[in-house]
Amino acid sequence: MFDDHDPGQAPTAAEGDVVRAGLVTGPGEFELVDFEVRDPGPRQVRVDISLCGLCVAEVKGYRSGGGHGPSLCGHEWVGLVSAVGGETQGLVPGQKVVIAVPEPCGDCAACRAGRAHFCEAVMTVARGRDRLAPPYGGFARSITVADYRVLPVPPGLSDVAAAMVEPAAVALHGVSRGGVSLGDTVVVLGAGPIGLFTLQWARVAGAARTIVVEPLEERRAMAEKLHADLVAAPDDSDFLRVIDQGGADVVFDCVGEGTAVQRAVDLIRPGGTVVILGDAPAATIAPRLWLAKEVSVVAAAGYARSDIERTAEYMAAGRLLAEPLHTRTIALDQLGEVLQEMVDGTARDIKVLVDPRLPPRS
Repeated sequence: MFDDHDPGQAPTAAEGDVVRAGLVTGPGEFELVDFEVRDPGPRQVRVDISLCGLCVAEVKGYRSGGGHGPSLCGHEWVGLVSAVGGETQGLVPGQKVVIAVPEPCGDCAACRAGRAHFCEAVMTVARGRDRLAPPYGGFARSITVADYRVLPVPPGLSDVAAAMVEPAAVALHGVSRGGVSLGDTVVVLGAGPIGLFTLQWARVAGAARTIVVEPLEERRAMAEKLHADLVAAPDDSDFLRVIDQGGADVVFDCVGEGTAVQRAVDLIRPGGTVVILGDAPAATIAPRLWLAKEVSVVAAAGYARSDIERTAEYMAAGRLLAEPLHTRTIALDQLGEVLQEMVDGTARDIKVLVDPRLPPRS
């Protein structure tokens, strides 16, 4: 159920204030850690966070204790610029911005070879390993980042939608990598946020038939609302009959479990393309079938700045729906509890957003 809670903007943080940030610190460990607010230096901005999405990457990090650096613990945020450092252009206090990556540097080996979408500088930033990466992410009421780490959003885009620009851009990148084109039959395995955005982008790209496979009834219902042509449980006979008619042109693995990769190949037509968007630690495959089908398998692990821009524009124009995916808003001090629910499998959410402006429950 869509939750449109809006407590209003909290007072702007100033240098010397203390902000409490949520961090996964080990297997099954989540802590609220205090950090001192600092004024932005050259080419930096300070942002007061409005909402930050909870990603499966944080859930997996909480389960294993591994994952990305601390600046990515909360990497789906929207907020208002509250201070701007010197030499920063095009950003002013009061602008609504979302997290982004820089333009390709044009200088690294990948850029010089014409592979700008693999720019080393962009990859470093996207993984939270650049020298200006902050010591925490968007699970906090204020954060100071490099100016290339933000992008202003179109007027009228809600905070709820803007907080989902980042995962929707991941899905856009995946659909681009998969080469979905007019008339294609597309199968999406998994109807979490990435899968549901992948469904929508596949329709934008011209897919003639979209099939979503998802075990949870609530998520299947959402895929139907987003106009999938067929929504099925994994063992649904209607779905299997459709696939037996020749296979899909493109299959997206948005599950992130070891069996999904081979399942995607099982469903593809000869010469089709499988796109791996899920983050499975390992997989069991049948290479002989891959060989027989001459299947192309590609991965999509991020996005370009242009993907963020296009996603925000499509959301603002109503061509990409985000708000229906939003099922719950929580306060910062509830985050550890919700992470445990997700690890235990008791949560039924599609998308949880964290509002750092909300007061603690106690």
